[in-house]
This record gives sequence, structure tokens and C-alpha cells, in this order.
Amino acid sequence: MTPGDAAIWTGLFLIAADSWPGVLTILSPALMVWTLAGKTGMPLTEKAMSGRPGYRHYVEATSGFIPWPPKRR
Repeated sequence: MTPGDAAIWTGLFLIAADSWPGVLTILSPALMVWTLAGKTGMPLTEKAMSGRPGYRHYVEATSGFIPWPPKRR
């Protein structure tokens, strides 16, 4: 899902950043994380799932992108 994809893109950047030319590739993971979190990944998934039973409770109890501890009610 989206956080896993973001972790892979960030990890590939960290591997590439071992050398100076690799540092210049920061735009790729930044753009992919922004796209996954704000444009295609989460919004489209939430739109598709919004009609399912129990999904509203899931959204209220779970963090959106970064896996924080469960929200308190």
C-alpha cells in the first residue's frame, strides 16, 4: 500500500545518496511520496472505500499515512 511504496522510494534514495550524484535524485522520492500521499494513493483509495461498512470507523481510529499508535476516542 502507500506507506510501503513510500518506504521503498525513500530507501532507494538513501542507497543512491551514498555518492554525490545520487544526492541529486532527491526529487524522485519526494515527488513519489507527495503523489502517493496527496494525489493518487490515499485519496483514490479512500474514495473507493468510503461506501463500505465500517470504513468510517476505521478512518477515525487509524492514522492516514504514517503508522502512529491508534487514536484515542
